[in-house]
Amino acid sequence: VLDGMGGQSPVFYNLLMAMAAWLILRNQSGADLVRFRKAHLQAMALCGLSLTIKQTTLFESMLVGLAGIFWLWRRNLGLTAILRHGAIAVGVAVAPTALIALWYAGNGWWADWYHAMITSNARRQGIGDNALHHNLVAITRLLGVYAGVALVGLVSQRQNPAFAPYRAFMLVWLAVAIVAVGAVPNFFSHYALPILLPLTPLAALGFDLKRLGAAFFAMNLVVAVILGRAFDFETHRASRQAFEEMAETVTRNRGNGSMLMLYGPPLLYTATDSKPMSPLVRIRVSVRQRRILIVASGPGELPARTKLSPEGRM
Repeated sequence: VLDGMGGQSPVFYNLLMAMAAWLILRNQSGADLVRFRKAHLQAMALCGLSLTIKQTTLFESMLVGLAGIFWLWRRNLGLTAILRHGAIAVGVAVAPTALIALWYAGNGWWADWYHAMITSNARRQGIGDNALHHNLVAITRLLGVYAGVALVGLVSQRQNPAFAPYRAFMLVWLAVAIVAVGAVPNFFSHYALPILLPLTPLAALGFDLKRLGAAFFAMNLVVAVILGRAFDFETHRASRQAFEEMAETVTRNRGNGSMLMLYGPPLLYTATDSKPMSPLVRIRVSVRQRRILIVASGPGELPARTKLSPEGRM
Protein backbone atom coordinates (compact mmCIF):
# COMPACT_ATOMS: atom_id res chain seq x y z
CA VAL A 1 0.00 0.00 0.00
CA LEU A 2 1.44 3.37 -1.06
CA ASP A 3 4.84 1.77 -1.71
CA GLY A 4 5.39 0.88 1.93
CA MET A 5 6.58 -2.59 0.92
CA GLY A 6 10.08 -1.20 0.46
CA GLY A 7 10.64 -0.87 4.20
CA GLN A 8 10.00 2.88 4.30
CA SER A 9 10.08 4.60 7.69
CA PRO A 10 6.28 5.08 8.11
CA VAL A 11 5.94 1.30 8.20
CA PHE A 12 7.78 1.39 11.51
CA TYR A 13 6.66 4.61 13.20
CA ASN A 14 2.99 4.31 12.19
CA LEU A 15 2.57 1.51 14.73
CA LEU A 16 4.01 3.69 17.49
CA MET A 17 1.72 6.61 16.63
CA ALA A 18 -1.32 4.31 16.39
CA MET A 19 -0.59 2.94 19.87
CA ALA A 20 -0.15 6.47 21.25
CA ALA A 21 -3.49 7.62 19.79
CA TRP A 22 -5.17 4.46 21.08
CA LEU A 23 -3.98 5.20 24.61
CA ILE A 24 -5.54 8.66 24.43
CA LEU A 25 -8.84 7.53 22.90
CA ARG A 26 -9.15 4.53 25.23
CA ASN A 27 -8.68 6.54 28.40
CA GLN A 28 -10.37 9.83 27.60
CA SER A 29 -13.77 8.58 28.76
CA GLY A 30 -14.30 7.25 32.24
CA ALA A 31 -10.69 7.28 33.34
CA ASP A 32 -9.65 8.95 36.58
CA LEU A 33 -6.87 11.53 36.70
CA VAL A 34 -4.17 9.12 37.81
CA ARG A 35 -4.99 6.57 35.14
CA PHE A 36 -5.22 9.13 32.35
CA ARG A 37 -1.98 10.90 33.29
CA LYS A 38 -0.17 7.56 33.29
CA ALA A 39 -1.65 6.67 29.88
CA HIS A 40 -0.73 10.09 28.51
CA LEU A 41 2.90 9.72 29.56
CA GLN A 42 3.00 6.27 27.96
CA ALA A 43 1.62 7.80 24.75
CA MET A 44 4.27 10.53 24.84
CA ALA A 45 6.98 7.90 25.28
CA LEU A 46 5.74 6.20 22.11
CA CYS A 47 5.78 9.56 20.34
CA GLY A 48 9.35 10.05 21.50
CA LEU A 49 10.37 6.75 19.96
CA SER A 50 8.68 7.68 16.69
CA LEU A 51 10.63 10.95 16.61
CA THR A 52 13.86 8.97 16.53
CA ILE A 53 12.66 7.35 13.29
CA LYS A 54 11.12 10.35 11.50
CA GLN A 55 11.16 13.98 12.57
CA THR A 56 7.83 14.78 10.85
CA THR A 57 6.06 12.83 13.60
CA LEU A 58 6.61 15.99 15.64
CA PHE A 59 3.21 17.17 14.40
CA GLU A 60 1.32 14.08 15.55
CA SER A 61 3.31 14.11 18.79
CA MET A 62 2.19 17.66 19.46
CA LEU A 63 -1.40 16.56 18.89
CA VAL A 64 -1.08 13.74 21.42
CA GLY A 65 0.56 16.08 23.92
CA LEU A 66 -1.99 18.86 23.56
CA ALA A 67 -4.91 16.40 23.59
CA GLY A 68 -3.76 15.16 26.98
CA ILE A 69 -3.36 18.69 28.34
CA PHE A 70 -6.82 19.61 27.03
CA TRP A 71 -8.34 16.57 28.76
CA LEU A 72 -6.74 17.56 32.07
CA TRP A 73 -7.98 21.13 31.67
CA ARG A 74 -11.51 19.86 31.00
CA ARG A 75 -11.31 17.91 34.28
CA ASN A 76 -10.53 21.17 36.13
CA LEU A 77 -7.03 20.17 37.15
CA GLY A 78 -5.14 23.11 38.60
CA LEU A 79 -2.87 25.20 36.38
CA THR A 80 0.25 24.30 38.34
CA ALA A 81 -0.51 20.59 38.12
CA ILE A 82 -1.19 20.88 34.37
CA LEU A 83 2.09 22.72 33.77
CA ARG A 84 3.98 20.17 35.84
CA HIS A 85 2.44 17.27 33.95
CA GLY A 86 3.07 19.04 30.62
CA ALA A 87 6.75 19.52 31.44
CA ILE A 88 7.10 15.84 32.36
CA ALA A 89 5.30 14.81 29.15
CA VAL A 90 7.65 16.93 27.02
CA GLY A 91 10.65 15.47 28.82
CA VAL A 92 9.43 11.92 28.21
CA ALA A 93 8.93 12.64 24.49
CA VAL A 94 12.31 14.34 24.07
CA ALA A 95 14.27 11.78 26.10
CA PRO A 96 14.91 9.16 23.36
CA THR A 97 16.26 11.72 20.89
CA ALA A 98 18.24 13.48 23.62
CA LEU A 99 19.87 10.25 24.76
CA ILE A 100 20.89 9.39 21.20
CA ALA A 101 22.26 12.90 20.66
CA LEU A 102 24.24 12.71 23.91
CA TRP A 103 25.76 9.39 22.86
CA TYR A 104 26.97 10.86 19.56
CA ALA A 105 28.20 13.99 21.29
CA GLY A 106 30.06 11.92 23.85
CA ASN A 107 31.87 10.12 21.04
CA GLY A 108 32.79 13.35 19.28
CA TRP A 109 30.16 13.13 16.55
CA TRP A 110 27.81 15.93 17.60
CA ALA A 111 28.32 17.92 14.39
CA ASP A 112 27.58 14.85 12.30
CA TRP A 113 24.43 14.02 14.24
CA TYR A 114 23.19 17.61 14.09
CA HIS A 115 23.81 17.77 10.35
CA ALA A 116 21.99 14.50 9.70
CA MET A 117 18.98 15.23 11.89
CA ILE A 118 18.58 19.00 11.54
CA THR A 119 20.66 20.74 8.88
CA SER A 120 20.29 18.16 6.11
CA ASN A 121 16.50 18.15 6.46
CA ALA A 122 16.32 21.94 6.35
CA ARG A 123 18.53 22.12 3.25
CA ARG A 124 17.05 19.18 1.41
CA GLN A 125 16.30 19.98 -2.19
CA GLY A 126 12.96 19.28 -3.81
CA ILE A 127 12.42 16.63 -6.46
CA GLY A 128 11.18 19.12 -9.04
CA ASP A 129 7.74 20.35 -10.01
CA ASN A 130 7.08 17.63 -12.59
CA ALA A 131 7.89 14.76 -10.24
CA LEU A 132 5.98 16.45 -7.42
CA HIS A 133 2.90 16.86 -9.61
CA HIS A 134 3.16 13.24 -10.76
CA ASN A 135 3.31 11.96 -7.18
CA LEU A 136 0.45 14.15 -5.96
CA VAL A 137 -1.80 12.96 -8.78
CA ALA A 138 -0.91 9.35 -8.01
CA ILE A 139 -1.72 9.77 -4.32
CA THR A 140 -5.02 11.51 -5.10
CA ARG A 141 -6.03 8.63 -7.33
CA LEU A 142 -5.08 6.06 -4.71
CA LEU A 143 -6.76 7.74 -1.75
CA GLY A 144 -9.65 9.53 -3.48
CA VAL A 145 -12.29 6.79 -3.21
CA TYR A 146 -11.04 5.73 0.22
CA ALA A 147 -11.33 9.30 1.51
CA GLY A 148 -14.80 9.55 0.00
CA VAL A 149 -15.94 6.48 1.92
CA ALA A 150 -14.43 7.96 5.10
CA LEU A 151 -16.42 11.16 4.53
CA VAL A 152 -19.67 9.24 4.06
CA GLY A 153 -18.93 7.21 7.18
CA LEU A 154 -18.21 10.34 9.16
CA VAL A 155 -21.46 12.00 8.06
CA SER A 156 -23.40 8.82 8.89
CA GLN A 157 -22.19 9.02 12.48
CA ARG A 158 -23.04 12.66 13.09
CA GLN A 159 -26.02 11.70 15.27
CA ASN A 160 -24.35 8.72 16.96
CA PRO A 161 -23.62 9.58 20.61
CA ALA A 162 -21.19 6.66 20.90
CA PHE A 163 -18.89 8.24 18.29
CA ALA A 164 -19.17 11.80 19.60
CA PRO A 165 -16.26 11.57 22.11
CA TYR A 166 -13.86 10.52 19.33
CA ARG A 167 -15.00 12.76 16.46
CA ALA A 168 -12.94 15.86 17.26
CA PHE A 169 -9.71 13.94 17.91
CA MET A 170 -10.03 11.88 14.71
CA LEU A 171 -10.69 14.94 12.54
CA VAL A 172 -7.84 16.94 14.04
CA TRP A 173 -5.56 13.91 13.71
CA LEU A 174 -6.41 13.64 10.02
CA ALA A 175 -5.74 17.35 9.49
CA VAL A 176 -2.43 17.17 11.37
CA ALA A 177 -1.32 14.13 9.34
CA ILE A 178 -1.98 16.04 6.11
CA VAL A 179 -0.03 19.06 7.41
CA ALA A 180 2.89 16.79 8.37
CA VAL A 181 3.02 15.42 4.82
CA GLY A 182 3.00 18.93 3.36
CA ALA A 183 5.75 20.13 5.70
CA VAL A 184 8.54 18.53 3.68
CA PRO A 185 9.74 19.78 0.26
CA ASN A 186 9.71 16.34 -1.35
CA PHE A 187 6.70 14.12 -1.76
CA PHE A 188 6.72 10.42 -2.49
CA SER A 189 3.79 8.04 -2.31
CA HIS A 190 4.92 6.41 0.95
CA TYR A 191 4.88 9.85 2.61
CA ALA A 192 1.08 9.53 2.65
CA LEU A 193 1.13 6.37 4.79
CA PRO A 194 0.62 8.34 8.07
CA ILE A 195 -2.62 9.72 6.62
CA LEU A 196 -4.01 6.19 6.57
CA LEU A 197 -3.89 6.00 10.38
CA PRO A 198 -6.79 8.40 11.05
CA LEU A 199 -8.39 7.82 7.66
CA THR A 200 -8.82 4.05 8.04
CA PRO A 201 -11.06 4.11 11.17
CA LEU A 202 -13.19 6.77 9.49
CA ALA A 203 -13.45 4.65 6.33
CA ALA A 204 -14.45 1.69 8.48
CA LEU A 205 -17.54 3.66 9.48
CA GLY A 206 -18.51 3.80 5.80
CA PHE A 207 -17.78 0.12 5.24
CA ASP A 208 -20.03 -0.69 8.22
CA LEU A 209 -23.12 0.91 6.68
CA LYS A 210 -25.82 -1.70 6.16
CA ARG A 211 -26.89 -0.80 2.63
CA LEU A 212 -23.82 0.85 1.19
CA GLY A 213 -20.94 -0.71 3.11
CA ALA A 214 -20.48 -3.76 0.89
CA ALA A 215 -20.67 -1.64 -2.26
CA PHE A 216 -18.09 0.80 -0.88
CA PHE A 217 -15.75 -2.07 -0.02
CA ALA A 218 -16.09 -3.61 -3.48
CA MET A 219 -15.48 -0.21 -5.08
CA ASN A 220 -12.25 0.29 -3.15
CA LEU A 221 -11.13 -3.23 -3.98
CA VAL A 222 -11.66 -2.66 -7.70
CA VAL A 223 -9.83 0.67 -7.60
CA ALA A 224 -6.91 -0.88 -5.72
CA VAL A 225 -6.62 -3.72 -8.25
CA ILE A 226 -6.75 -1.36 -11.21
CA LEU A 227 -4.38 1.31 -9.90
CA GLY A 228 -2.08 -1.26 -8.34
CA ARG A 229 -1.91 -3.15 -11.64
CA ALA A 230 -2.22 -6.41 -9.75
CA PHE A 231 -2.73 -8.42 -12.95
CA ASP A 232 -0.29 -6.52 -15.14
CA PHE A 233 2.15 -9.42 -15.17
CA GLU A 234 4.29 -7.98 -17.95
CA THR A 235 4.98 -4.85 -15.93
CA HIS A 236 5.83 -6.89 -12.85
CA ARG A 237 8.21 -9.07 -14.86
CA ALA A 238 9.88 -5.97 -16.30
CA SER A 239 10.19 -4.50 -12.82
CA ARG A 240 11.77 -7.67 -11.46
CA GLN A 241 14.16 -7.90 -14.39
CA ALA A 242 15.20 -4.26 -13.97
CA PHE A 243 15.86 -4.80 -10.27
CA GLU A 244 17.89 -7.94 -10.91
CA GLU A 245 19.98 -6.14 -13.54
CA MET A 246 20.55 -3.25 -11.18
CA ALA A 247 21.56 -5.58 -8.34
CA GLU A 248 23.93 -7.50 -10.62
CA THR A 249 25.56 -4.27 -11.82
CA VAL A 250 26.00 -2.98 -8.28
CA THR A 251 27.49 -6.28 -7.10
CA ARG A 252 29.93 -6.35 -10.01
CA ASN A 253 31.18 -2.80 -9.54
CA ARG A 254 30.93 -1.81 -5.89
CA GLY A 255 34.08 -3.59 -4.69
CA ASN A 256 34.45 -4.36 -1.00
CA GLY A 257 33.35 -1.02 0.40
CA SER A 258 30.07 0.16 1.85
CA MET A 259 27.25 1.45 -0.31
CA LEU A 260 25.37 4.73 -0.04
CA MET A 261 22.01 4.73 -1.79
CA LEU A 262 19.91 7.81 -2.49
CA TYR A 263 16.28 7.47 -3.60
CA GLY A 264 16.60 3.76 -4.20
CA PRO A 265 14.96 0.54 -2.94
CA PRO A 266 16.36 -0.45 0.49
CA LEU A 267 16.06 -4.08 -0.61
CA LEU A 268 19.10 -3.44 -2.82
CA TYR A 269 21.34 -3.66 0.26
CA THR A 270 20.15 -7.20 0.94
CA ALA A 271 20.08 -8.25 -2.70
CA THR A 272 23.71 -7.20 -3.19
CA ASP A 273 24.92 -8.22 0.28
CA SER A 274 26.13 -4.65 0.76
CA LYS A 275 26.84 -2.91 4.02
CA PRO A 276 25.11 0.47 4.26
CA MET A 277 27.11 3.52 5.21
CA SER A 278 26.27 5.27 8.44
CA PRO A 279 23.22 7.52 8.07
CA LEU A 280 25.27 10.20 9.77
CA VAL A 281 27.99 10.31 7.12
CA ARG A 282 28.71 13.49 5.22
CA ILE A 283 30.03 13.03 1.72
CA ARG A 284 33.23 15.00 1.16
CA VAL A 285 34.61 13.20 -1.86
CA SER A 286 35.98 14.67 -5.06
CA VAL A 287 34.55 12.92 -8.11
CA ARG A 288 38.04 12.99 -9.58
CA GLN A 289 39.29 10.72 -6.82
CA ARG A 290 36.53 8.14 -6.69
CA ARG A 291 34.65 5.84 -9.01
CA ILE A 292 30.96 6.58 -8.58
CA LEU A 293 28.15 4.19 -9.30
CA ILE A 294 25.10 6.00 -10.62
CA VAL A 295 21.70 4.34 -10.57
CA ALA A 296 18.94 6.62 -11.83
CA SER A 297 15.29 6.12 -12.53
CA GLY A 298 12.69 8.75 -13.31
CA PRO A 299 9.23 8.96 -11.68
CA GLY A 300 7.03 6.14 -12.86
CA GLU A 301 9.84 4.44 -14.82
CA LEU A 302 10.46 0.79 -14.08
CA PRO A 303 13.69 0.18 -16.02
CA ALA A 304 16.66 1.66 -14.18
CA ARG A 305 19.53 3.23 -16.07
CA THR A 306 22.78 2.10 -14.50
CA LYS A 307 26.13 3.66 -15.35
CA LEU A 308 29.61 3.50 -13.90
CA SER A 309 31.87 6.46 -14.35
CA PRO A 310 35.34 5.33 -15.46
CA GLU A 311 37.37 7.98 -13.66
CA GLY A 312 34.78 9.78 -11.60
CA ARG A 313 33.30 11.50 -14.66
CA MET A 314 29.53 11.31 -14.98
